[in-house]
Amino acid sequence: MEVKKKDMQKTNWSRCLEKEYYSKEFKFDNFEGIVSLSVLKKLTAPLIIHYPFGDTLIADNNYKHLQFAFRNQYFWLTAMYDDKDELIELYFDITKGNNFDNLDNPYFYDMFLDIVITKNKEIYIVDKDELQIALEENTISKEEYDKAFETANWLYDYLIENRDNVIDYCYRCLKEME
Repeated sequence: MEVKKKDMQKTNWSRCLEKEYYSKEFKFDNFEGIVSLSVLKKLTAPLIIHYPFGDTLIADNNYKHLQFAFRNQYFWLTAMYDDKDELIELYFDITKGNNFDNLDNPYFYDMFLDIVITKNKEIYIVDKDELQIALEENTISKEEYDKAFETANWLYDYLIENRDNVIDYCYRCLKEME
C-alpha cells in the first residue's frame, strides 16, 4: 500500500479521454481555496464504486466533478454530478494537507480515510480498514493515523450540522462555473 498523490486536474486519470476544466478561488463559511470543475466529456469506461452501503456510478460521459482544495485543512472535497446535474455524492478525501505550489493544479497526498455524503444526504466514514492497513504496514506514522481520524471526526461533526449548506453551496458553484 502506498500514499497516492492526487491533483485537481486528474492527471493520473487514464480513463478520461476528453474533459473541460475550469478553476477559480472560493470562500465558504470559514474555508477558502481553489475550486475546479471537470466536465468528463469522454471516458474509456464508466466508474462504479462499491461501497458497503451500495454501488455508485460516479463517472461517465458528461458527468461533472467539482473539486475543492481547502487552504490550511486536511481534507479535499469532490462533489459529483451526473449528466443532468443531479447530485451523485459528496466525497471528502482526508489528506496530509493540500498543496498550492501550482495554483492551476493543487494536489494532496491521500490518507486513505474518506467521508461520503450520498444523494440521500446520508453520511458515512469509509475506508477505515485501509487506514489501519497503512499504519500496520508503516506506510503512515501513528501521528498521521491519529491526525486522519481527528480530521475525519471533526469533519463528520461539521457535516452533520452543515450538510445542507455544503450541498447547496456546491450546486451554486456548479451552476456558476458551467
